[in-house]
Amino acid sequence: MTEIRTITGIAQANQVAWPTVLRKAFATEHILLDVDQCLVRRLGIDEHRFRRIRYVLGASGKAIRLEPWSIVFTDLETGRILDVIDGRHGAAVTTWMAQRPEVWKRNIGHVSFPFVRRVPQGHP
Repeated sequence: MTEIRTITGIAQANQVAWPTVLRKAFATEHILLDVDQCLVRRLGIDEHRFRRIRYVLGASGKAIRLEPWSIVFTDLETGRILDVIDGRHGAAVTTWMAQRPEVWKRNIGHVSFPFVRRVPQGHP
């Protein structure tokens, strides 16, 4: 039987930092996982802040601020991370989904993502 543990649980069990486990997980994912070949029936989509704001030089020589938020796609049946992309908005999810084959998308029976309703300041 395969044990499914959180990254935090794995880090604690091995007495290492959470980012260390995450880096190893991503390194393994790039070697072993072809998202389009996975049978995913329950897709999890969530945002996560993995890092601080980064600035890089653009083609024009001006500094560009890179968004510190990422979107994580997870197979909810296995707990496996399918992909992590930069972004925090629906356009990034739409672009990622458009890159998946139609047969892959047809297998998805459930999608889970958090929905946060923005409440005006001063309201419960």
